[in-house]
Amino acid sequence: MDQKELEEVRKKNEKNLLDLFHLHKKNRFMFEQKSKQLIKEEIENSPGNREKLRKTQDNWDRIMKGAGSEYNRFVLAQSIFWKHIFENR
Repeated sequence: MDQKELEEVRKKNEKNLLDLFHLHKKNRFMFEQKSKQLIKEEIENSPGNREKLRKTQDNWDRIMKGAGSEYNRFVLAQSIFWKHIFENR
């Protein structure tokens, strides 16, 4: 990928992120649906990693479903992140 293509991808990703941000503020349910759709598409477009990504996403969904509150989701997400960082150095 050349520099021009990378810049186009970056701009597209920034726009998508901004659109998701506004959707989250406007309609949380639609945001969740759109997020799930984007994650599913990303997994399907990753031929070498599909099974691992599906298992990871299923695990994430299972953990977050049992969180009970937004704060607990945040704490769990942090824990998962740091565990991954320390285990994959």
